[in-house]
Amino acid sequence: RDDGDNGPNTGGMGAYSPAPIVDDVMQKRILDEIILPTIKGMEHEGRTYTGFLYAGVMITHQG
Repeated sequence: RDDGDNGPNTGGMGAYSPAPIVDDVMQKRILDEIILPTIKGMEHEGRTYTGFLYAGVMITHQG
């Protein structure tokens, strides 16, 4: 389907949580390497973060 990248978030694929692969070590890595730098970058640009931040993270064998 070509919806111009405006379709539903999961496109009907679904999701589940918590993902067994996300242990405490992985959760800290995601926070330190993705979430906090994103929030700090937004703050640096004058975009104060409030609300919910969805991180659609994909974990592969390479990291």
